[in-house]
Amino acid sequence: MPLEKARRPSLNPFLLLRGPVRPYVFTDNQETNSWLNFSLAERIHLTILFILALSTRLNRIGNPSYPVVDEFLSVQKVNNYIKGEFFLDYNPPFINLFYTLIAKLFGYGLKNFDIVNIGAEYITFPYYPLRIVSSFLGACSVILAYKTLRSTGVSHFISLFGSYLLSIENSMITQGRFIFKDGIYVFFIALFISSHKAEEVKKRFSFNWFIHVIISAVSLGLLMSSHWSGIFFVIYSFASHLLELWTLIGDVHITFKYALNNFIMKTSIYIFVTLAIYLSLFNLHFNYLDKVGEDYDSLSPYFQASLKDSHLENTFSNINFGSNIMIRNYKTGNYLHSHEDFFHSSSRQQVTMINTYDDYNNLFKITQLKGDLDNDTPVIPPFRVRIYHDRTDSSLVVDSANKPPLSEQEYNSLLTTDTNFNHNDENVKRYSFQLKMATNYCKNEAAKNALRTVDSVFQIYNEENSCYLLATPLHLHEGFSEGQKEVICIKEPNYEASLWFIDWNDNINYTDNKKRLVLNKLSFWEKLYEVHCKMFKKLYIGNPGYDEPSSNSNVFDFMFLKKGFIQWVTSDLVIYLLGNFIIYYLIAIAIIIYTAFKIFQISTFNPFQHSTSLDSPTYKYDRKTMDYLLLYALVIIPLTFVKIETHLFNYLPGVFIGVLLISQSFQWSFEKLTTLTYILVGVFTILATLAFVKFTPIIYGLTWTQEQCLKMMASPNWDRTICDSYSV
Repeated sequence: MPLEKARRPSLNPFLLLRGPVRPYVFTDNQETNSWLNFSLAERIHLTILFILALSTRLNRIGNPSYPVVDEFLSVQKVNNYIKGEFFLDYNPPFINLFYTLIAKLFGYGLKNFDIVNIGAEYITFPYYPLRIVSSFLGACSVILAYKTLRSTGVSHFISLFGSYLLSIENSMITQGRFIFKDGIYVFFIALFISSHKAEEVKKRFSFNWFIHVIISAVSLGLLMSSHWSGIFFVIYSFASHLLELWTLIGDVHITFKYALNNFIMKTSIYIFVTLAIYLSLFNLHFNYLDKVGEDYDSLSPYFQASLKDSHLENTFSNINFGSNIMIRNYKTGNYLHSHEDFFHSSSRQQVTMINTYDDYNNLFKITQLKGDLDNDTPVIPPFRVRIYHDRTDSSLVVDSANKPPLSEQEYNSLLTTDTNFNHNDENVKRYSFQLKMATNYCKNEAAKNALRTVDSVFQIYNEENSCYLLATPLHLHEGFSEGQKEVICIKEPNYEASLWFIDWNDNINYTDNKKRLVLNKLSFWEKLYEVHCKMFKKLYIGNPGYDEPSSNSNVFDFMFLKKGFIQWVTSDLVIYLLGNFIIYYLIAIAIIIYTAFKIFQISTFNPFQHSTSLDSPTYKYDRKTMDYLLLYALVIIPLTFVKIETHLFNYLPGVFIGVLLISQSFQWSFEKLTTLTYILVGVFTILATLAFVKFTPIIYGLTWTQEQCLKMMASPNWDRTICDSYSV
């Protein structure tokens, strides 16, 4: 039978039946499966919609002809992969790998390498193809949204309306037409949700059901491998499977074994496929990036040693007096550092912590307190030494008369240097530091008994003041120490923060046959663990002690467009991320309506009265909207507590899910008040289109004026600073 003449599917296949103990809702699987039967006319409508969505994204795709701010970061990551230089990111690696693959397919590589800078035009980097790929996937997200809505019982008319809103949504277009992660991440969200919802209406354990389960699992693995918030989609999928299990158990037509097998099979496939993809992509990430790169200083010595051109390749293991060394804190990984500048509070030379290894001011020497200062003998117990700073010809001392610039408690002392050392002086004790071995942290027995590079872990104890050197998380804001961290001497320190090790060791008296440092290279699992610890710290711990005010916005700033994001500003070009306020406000209204509906439902619920009939449109609205709202919350709530800066583009997954919420609400209205819904759909379609058209200058970088811009600032709470970029 031709599709256009096929029986139109029922949108309400839910029946209330009487069970042996209580009534239950029976879902006609044959009817729900028919939701995904598309007629020829519907396919034509979808084709037109796809062309529209693609054209809104491809319009002026070459403008500007150089990377905008965030686009530059993506291009930089591609170049890192091309050169094999290691970097750290708080997002998993898939999208960067994906862009690198596309760039390579278009012939980009080391032979035609392009050193891309912000504001400089691309020369050989294939920015057109990468932008086009992003735009194409953004248009595909619109079609996947349509399929998702049809899978949840939404009519063709309302599904088309919801998908149209996504095709003209300003922030989706702005962010989806450049070489950004967000547009591709939304695509995999769309692919996951559409397949996940389609599998729910397919006949369980059928071939089509199994295919959709696999697609759902693959897309879940890819989106988890794309963005730090992907883990919350994994949580959602598990919660969704539990909810489905609970629903199936209540249906007397289905055995418990059938329901349980469905849950176990889907959950097992999701977990196995998702983890397999996630781990495989990280393995590829580590294999690609095998050279020293921009985040080299943040890595542990063992990770550093696994990279080519590591500074540890030719360092020596045994440490003798007179050796040039770099001292590194065990907990923070920062280096002890000093330079010719003075603390404002004490006029003493600054001693700080710095996060880069390749600085001559990090070089110290361990020398004897008395006798030949460069005596080439091993440093062995009792480890009483002078720590000499070569660059400033000074020695490390503790000044108990002055307090550190930030940690000014009574029991803290200033760590500084002094140029007045004389090994025959009676005051030589003030330069004496005892290296107390942390035996539980040393890597082997030899490292406990004699000082060894990397392997020996110790505290640095000043005997005269009875205090330990401690690395604090506090950032200094004075002179040449701007951004460096404070280091102090404290009587009762946090143990791990007071631990140190020698990171690098060299001596002019060493012979070529002197024992070199040999570190066991990290396994894949050890690298994975270290990288994830750093990702977790960046996201959820941040930089404690950094006293700059947070620039994070709250969720309501995103929902009501109180703050946009500047992607590019020049004298004649402005690209500003600002959402379609009609659509954004509709999302908020849909959430408010459902919340009010749920409160009324709960407040009027009578546990002693069984229902005798089922309002199918209301039942469907309740179940499907609750599902979307759960996912919306899991995506949005984490934005309120992560330590990284969040901006409007972090809200785009919420916008995609929010449009599904809007469509579900309109479907409920459509089945209850059809005529009114037609009118509302028409009104909001016109308003959303006008909002899109009026704000096209900041989407595509068109000519605009300050006066025209200010007229479009419909709310006094919006960020109006963007209008200052235009001439009056």
